[in-house]
Amino acid sequence: MSLPQTGVGVGVGSGVAVAAGVSVGVGTGAVAVATNVGVATGVAPIGQNGSRSVRPTRPKRYSASGICAVGGGSSPRTTQNGALGDDRRPLPVNAAVTYRRAVGARSRTDSIESGISREPHPKSIETPLSPERRTALRNELIAETPSWYVPWVHLFVPSMIGVAIIVIAVTHIRELRPVELLTVPLVYLYGNAFEWWIHGNALHRRNPLAPLLYEQHTPKHHMLYLTEDMAMRDTREYRLVLIPAYGLLLIFVGQLGATSVLWWLGLRNVACLYAATAIGYAVSYEWLHFSYHLPHEHPIAKNPIVLRLARHHAVHHDPRLMQRYNLNVTVPLMDHVMGTAVDSVESANRLRSRPQ
Repeated sequence: MSLPQTGVGVGVGSGVAVAAGVSVGVGTGAVAVATNVGVATGVAPIGQNGSRSVRPTRPKRYSASGICAVGGGSSPRTTQNGALGDDRRPLPVNAAVTYRRAVGARSRTDSIESGISREPHPKSIETPLSPERRTALRNELIAETPSWYVPWVHLFVPSMIGVAIIVIAVTHIRELRPVELLTVPLVYLYGNAFEWWIHGNALHRRNPLAPLLYEQHTPKHHMLYLTEDMAMRDTREYRLVLIPAYGLLLIFVGQLGATSVLWWLGLRNVACLYAATAIGYAVSYEWLHFSYHLPHEHPIAKNPIVLRLARHHAVHHDPRLMQRYNLNVTVPLMDHVMGTAVDSVESANRLRSRPQ
């Protein structure tokens, strides 16, 4: 006679590693992460040889919104909107997070299964997405666009406010002396240096003081637009390229402090020139960056100056280079001063291969 016993059984199939209630399934060319896979709790009799027989539950299989697919080597099918997908339920996370988790899971699983140490897997954020996965990411990011978002308002209104402030500042200049004009190049150089610094230290490295800057820029903007494919496809993508409207307005407001101090010190012309130059720099950043992501056939994109600057920025959009090279978005003055300017991806790769 066998006695009913309650126990927990762990079902392990080929290519499945189970640890602490979490399993990682690996198939050829495809990865997915699922929780509580292959773990079954139930009542089972003890047989004559004293062993428990537990019938494991059937694992749940997931796909990650077309970014990662589960399978044993089969290719995911393509949906009508061009995104990858299959018949499994999507993971409730956005495309960028899914991609990072999937690549990380693949690296961890390889180490567990092999039992030997391997070279670290390249950081997922430095691994370019395939065209199909970028299509899926684009569809997901566009779908996240708020219903109230108006692309043309985002493009013009903050910039026009900036231009209005510049006009007001310039019209308050009185009896300008030549030495006061030095304010313009000095403020411009400061703005260029600050742009270079914040791009490398806040937009491409997670800064605890401003984590949102990183999250909006690196996992979204840089995963979607790559060196040879920089163009926007939809006006709703403006919010993925332009500075958030509130951010640009905060930049304008932020200049009031220094402007007020200079005005209070009696340097009124310097105060006006400072405000006009600093805000003008912010507006130029916005419009130049926007022009780099226009379709190639657009008249602005064909301008020789824009073409040259756009190529500099496009090299920066190689995921392997974005944290180190071509950090200036406007004019690459500080890139040349700091030795971070490169003409092409090949040039950067040659520099990276040199012994330190």
